[in-house]
Amino acid sequence: MTAIRSGDFMKNELSSAVKAGGITFMISGFLFAVTFVLLSFIPQLPSGAPGIAEWLTKWRIFNALSNEFIFLAAILLIPGIYSIFSKFFKRHPIKTIVGCSLVSMSSMILVFLVIVQGRLCYPVFGIGIPAAVAEYVVSIYWGGMHTVFLLTAVAVILIGLCFREFRHFRLLLTFSLITAVAIIVGAYPWLIGTRLALLTQFAFSLWFIVTGGRVGFVSISTPDGSQPDRG
Repeated sequence: MTAIRSGDFMKNELSSAVKAGGITFMISGFLFAVTFVLLSFIPQLPSGAPGIAEWLTKWRIFNALSNEFIFLAAILLIPGIYSIFSKFFKRHPIKTIVGCSLVSMSSMILVFLVIVQGRLCYPVFGIGIPAAVAEYVVSIYWGGMHTVFLLTAVAVILIGLCFREFRHFRLLLTFSLITAVAIIVGAYPWLIGTRLALLTQFAFSLWFIVTGGRVGFVSISTPDGSQPDRG
C-alpha cells in the first residue's frame, strides 16, 4: 500500500512538473514576442561615430528592456524542455532527444547574446561601449539570433512530428511545419525587412505558446481513444 501511495505521489509530482514546464514555455513565447516588438522599433545602426553615439543613447531603453526579456525567455525554456522530453521520449526517443537538445542549444546561445547585447546598454565598471565597436556588437547579436532561428526551426519540425500522438490535434504538425518555414525566412531579417521579419518572429513566439499549452495541459491519446499519459 505504501509503495502504491509513493508511486501515485511521484506520478502527481511529475504531472505537476510537466504542467509547470508547459506554462513556462508559454510565458517564454510571450516574452519572445515582446522582445521582437521592442527590437522592431530600433532603427538600423547609422554609420559614423557621432551617429552611433546618438543611436546608443536614444535607443538604450529599448535595448535594455529587450535584453531583460530575452534573458527571462531563455531561462524559462529549460522547464519546458523537460516537459517535452517527459511527454514524448518513450514514443519518439530520437526525435525528442535531438529536438530538445537543439532547443537547449538555442537557450544557451540566447544567454550569450544577452551578454553581448548588454554591452549596448549597460556599462561595466563605468566603461561604456565605444562607438567604433557598436557595429561589431550588433552584427554579433543578429548573427547569433540567425543561428538561434535555424536551430529552433529544426527543433520545431522534430517536435512537431511528435504531435501526431495528440488525439484531435494532428493539425499541430502542419502548424509546426509552417512555423519552421517562417522561422527560417525570419532568420534573415536584413534581407526581408523589418515588417516581414516581425511577422515571422511572431510565428516563432506563437509556436512556444501553443506547444507549451498542448504539452502541459493536453494528455496524449492512443488510437483507441484511451489516455494513458496524464503527465
